[in-house]
Amino acid sequence: MASAQYEDFDGLHSSGMIDQSLLLSSREKYEKEILEGDFTSRSKEEVDAMKDFYIRSHYLMDQNVANGTLLINDETGIYLQKLLDRILVNDPELRSRISIYTARSPFVNAYATDQGILMVNLGLLSKVRNEAELAFILSHEIVHFAKAHNISLVLEAVSIEKEVEYMGRGHASEKLFRKHAYNRALETEADRLGLERFVNLGYNPTHAYGAFDALDSSTFPYTFRSVDLYSFTPETFYYKDSISVLIPEDVVLEEDEELTTHPGTEERKKAVLDYFESEIPDSGFTYLLSEEEFKHVQNLARLELTRYLNTEGYYVTGFYHAYCMLQDMPSNDYIQKAFVESLYKLTKAYVDGAYLDNFSINDQGIEDQVADIFRRLKNSELLVLAMHNAFQSHLEFPEEPYFRDVFIDLMSDVIEDRGYEIKDTTVSFTSTREFQGKTYLTDMASDSTWLSLYEVAKEIYFQNEDDAMNFHEARIRRKQVEAALRKGVEIDIDSILVFNPFYYHADATSNDFLDYFTSEERQQFFEQSIKDFAADFNKSYTLFELHDLSPEQTDKLNDLTLISDWLVDREVIPGNHSVSVFDSYMDSISTKYDANYLLTIGMYTEKSPSWVFFSHSVLFMVLNPLAYPAIVFNSLRPHYNTYFVYSLIDVSDREVIFAEQRKIKNVKNKDQMIKQHLYDFFSSISH
Repeated sequence: MASAQYEDFDGLHSSGMIDQSLLLSSREKYEKEILEGDFTSRSKEEVDAMKDFYIRSHYLMDQNVANGTLLINDETGIYLQKLLDRILVNDPELRSRISIYTARSPFVNAYATDQGILMVNLGLLSKVRNEAELAFILSHEIVHFAKAHNISLVLEAVSIEKEVEYMGRGHASEKLFRKHAYNRALETEADRLGLERFVNLGYNPTHAYGAFDALDSSTFPYTFRSVDLYSFTPETFYYKDSISVLIPEDVVLEEDEELTTHPGTEERKKAVLDYFESEIPDSGFTYLLSEEEFKHVQNLARLELTRYLNTEGYYVTGFYHAYCMLQDMPSNDYIQKAFVESLYKLTKAYVDGAYLDNFSINDQGIEDQVADIFRRLKNSELLVLAMHNAFQSHLEFPEEPYFRDVFIDLMSDVIEDRGYEIKDTTVSFTSTREFQGKTYLTDMASDSTWLSLYEVAKEIYFQNEDDAMNFHEARIRRKQVEAALRKGVEIDIDSILVFNPFYYHADATSNDFLDYFTSEERQQFFEQSIKDFAADFNKSYTLFELHDLSPEQTDKLNDLTLISDWLVDREVIPGNHSVSVFDSYMDSISTKYDANYLLTIGMYTEKSPSWVFFSHSVLFMVLNPLAYPAIVFNSLRPHYNTYFVYSLIDVSDREVIFAEQRKIKNVKNKDQMIKQHLYDFFSSISH
């Protein structure tokens, strides 16, 4: 891996033009599909199921684009387009109906939508060993689209539901087994026809085996490395146990076929043998493009995952992935940042009492061994480990503020929770709690850079040295002052970043819980109302919302993705003063749009069936029989609860200025309700 080539890597970003079809509303795409669809000779149940499938698939794809899951015309996506051109070189009509994108997901998978969108996960790009393996998987997904397998599954499900109904109750498992069996049959067809296309292109068919192996070992990391705990441990800090990761010799996964949607790997390999009727010929191409291009794209995918694993909360997986990457690129600050980030987030979460199993993609095998490394450490040991690595990274990359801020935050935790003070290279105690890192703190106090960062950390909690002995009282006093100021000071905010305003309408009386059409209609009205009130109150705003973009606004789509990642990052890190790896990006976005405040705002309405109201009223009827007529009347109609939520964040200091959730019952005029609560909000941020 040529590490110098990736020294300036700063994440994958969308580029070029956004396909107009991605910016259409779900209803517009749905209506177009209905207009072009063939519903002749279909039963009412089949038509309803198809329509439901169309709107759900469009709505969920919109969510993928809006939250930054889909990368548009990034380097990996451009490579995939070139590869798809080669695979479909003899079928231009089919090629014209397919778009291909990279999905920011760590899972080893690819899938095709009924609308001709092929999604290839970063996890798959990081795992397959060559272009041919990837080409076979793409050929498989092309068959799914060309043969309309998604719709076939929907229609078959309707048929199975009808047939099993006649068997009476107690046959839910029968429905599931039959649906899975049909799914496996479609997968077998996609394997066979995909292999045929793959071989006709001149690829070496033995690589189909490799593709199955990559999918079969999808729960394992892209490589196996023994973890040397001492390589990132302070010299003056010793652990009792030597811990390393055991590398498995073979991967054997056993599954109950009736409970899976795909045939087993051995069965799929046997089908390849049957296709050739004898031994598989070991001849043909491994690359139709080039090995260099493939390796470059794979490196980009692996680099992107170092950060994204942490963003998604897979800290143990992220730690091991970054550790392995650092063995090949030891001086890459992007990977180093992810490594420090995983240790930092593990520390913040573990010290807060979280279970480490919650931070792995898989809770067994390699990742369980890695998690066991941290399970053996005391909280204070993990704190020192994370602090040490943040400090060493700060020395190596002094221009990167993230390492400095992480160290200061962790040291602040030590000061706040354990009451330690460093003075004249000694450790003084203001707490009786034992701290395993005492020697480390004392030794590092002789380092002028370390000591200067410690002093900054101390100032976060202590107004002066006299407060050191009473830091708990000082912290409580400071919080009381902040609360008083916040209540008493009027705020006038002129410019706001408005992120993805939402309106979800859930219908508990329906089989499909989320009412997609109503949600989209209410959201459009909600967004327009925000624009109207911003104008009325003379507020400047920048709206970050998918359907508000134009095709050329890819840079704004990238900003939307970064804001989304930053907000997710803030949610998953415990503690009020946690540092986000995306803080510097948010500062840039704040400067770019000349707005220092970020607003997340939305509404959620739930329609409950009448029996819910009635069941909650039984006790009241017993206590007060006179209420019986009114309760019966109300139980005959559905009930609505609406929640209005918002959070206004000061980007400069990461503090939440306002945050509220209001519950509103049985509102008749929902338009008026939206306007009333938005008026209240805009009034609260104006003199």
